[in-house]
Amino acid sequence: MRFRFTHLLAPAMLATVAACSSSTNGLTATSQVRLSQMPITAAQPMVTGINADVSGGAAAIAADTVKSLTVMVDSISYLPQADTADSASAASWVSLPLGSPVQIDLSTLPTDSASAIVLASGTVPVGTYGMVRLFVDSATIAFKGPIALGGALTLKAATTYAVTIPSSAQTGIKTHVTFTVSADQGGAANAAYLLFDPAATYANVTVTGTGNVMLAPVIH
Repeated sequence: MRFRFTHLLAPAMLATVAACSSSTNGLTATSQVRLSQMPITAAQPMVTGINADVSGGAAAIAADTVKSLTVMVDSISYLPQADTADSASAASWVSLPLGSPVQIDLSTLPTDSASAIVLASGTVPVGTYGMVRLFVDSATIAFKGPIALGGALTLKAATTYAVTIPSSAQTGIKTHVTFTVSADQGGAANAAYLLFDPAATYANVTVTGTGNVMLAPVIH
């Protein structure tokens, strides 16, 4: 399953009051979103630079040239499994309450799923869900070394650049993931496990002639 930072977040929203087709008798339970990342393998191609193209051309960069990819998540929501076929217009998204926006560096996530970090935790209606979406308020990227863009433009090492994630603030970054929030977990957390894919994320990066970086983080 994939989720792109079209949608790895604005003020926290309260859980949607509308009844969900997969909820049970109005019961609620605590749920978590946990996040880890896929390890970077030696088989990945080593690319030292990308081409600047103000017309929107894109190219790949090696994941291990990225020093940091930091995103500010300001809201997270779940979609009941019964509504995933019409996710674009579904009115039954359920918000996972956040106390405040969460800043996270996707490049430093653990690669061991057992050590996945808790991105968010909150109370939602009991039921089965089929999709998670993250809303990203802002994002930045920094590189370990200079990235030559062709011509006179070079992205400097250890310099923070703003990142544009298409539609991340409007429709969120969506990923298909099926999980059940149960009222009785015997003390265990109801969790949706997400996996950031750095290789796929950096396989399609665009940098404009003015140095604006555009990419879509991929999450499975």
